[in-house]
Amino acid sequence: MSWNNKDQEIINELKSNNIDICSISETKKKGKGKYEIDDYTLIYSGVSRDKGTFGKEYISDRILLVILNVNKENIHLISVYAPDISKDRAERESFYEELQEAVDRIQAKDKIVIMGDLNARVGNEPLGGVTQRFNEEVMNDNGDLLKAFCAVNALRINNTFLDTT
Repeated sequence: MSWNNKDQEIINELKSNNIDICSISETKKKGKGKYEIDDYTLIYSGVSRDKGTFGKEYISDRILLVILNVNKENIHLISVYAPDISKDRAERESFYEELQEAVDRIQAKDKIVIMGDLNARVGNEPLGGVTQRFNEEVMNDNGDLLKAFCAVNALRINNTFLDTT
């Protein structure tokens, strides 16, 4: 679904599925900004690098950081769109370097949620605390990069922990 001219349709889908937080990638939406529809706040990031006001930061055209304060606890939501496997390795590594810089600025006591399109296939081989076996067998180079990033940052790839069979 394209983001452009589909805002209300997206909001309706979120409501009907009881979704409070969502990250949508590859929207083709230009620029960056924030606006409200119904009870939802939509924050988007286009192509230029710029700092936002407190609560959001446009890291790059591929990384958007939103900070929520819930019950006196900061939750850092990082919405990403990683380069796909057809891009050269240097570009894909550069993405993870930018992401690492963003994570490094977050206090250890705060929570981090990274969501979006990571263009990675991580396979079904468990990796201590990072992945479990509940995933497809296929793995690619982006999967290796993602698993290494998660291991360094003590993050886990949640969908590999869910047995959906």
